[in-house]
Amino acid sequence: PWSECSRECGGGVSTATFTCYNQNNEPQESYAPCLAAGLEEPVSSRACNTQACETFSWAMTNWGKCSQECGGGRQLRSVFCLGQKGGTIDFTERACAGLAKPATSQSCNTQACDSFVWDYSAYAACSAPCGG
Repeated sequence: PWSECSRECGGGVSTATFTCYNQNNEPQESYAPCLAAGLEEPVSSRACNTQACETFSWAMTNWGKCSQECGGGRQLRSVFCLGQKGGTIDFTERACAGLAKPATSQSCNTQACDSFVWDYSAYAACSAPCGG
């Protein structure tokens, strides 16, 4: 029987061990008698699991609206682990564990807010006499 493949994906090797037997069903110490009898040497290894391995990377949505118009607010976005083969989304994020995860929040609109105040001047003298 063939051995288990050496890799789950990306190309591995499976091997098998063959024994040469004589006409009395006695195992021989080498392939020599079988080869001398004109038998082809069996292939003892073969490629297996040659399909590409799925690779994962972080994917993110666009930044959301800032929570403040000025004076410093926060923006949020979603970040998730995405497989490149078949579009698998790994919500547990274990497949992307070795990759630096992008930020899910950032500062925004950090400029100072404009400030307005009322200014008043002193009352002017009355333009008409009292009671008039």
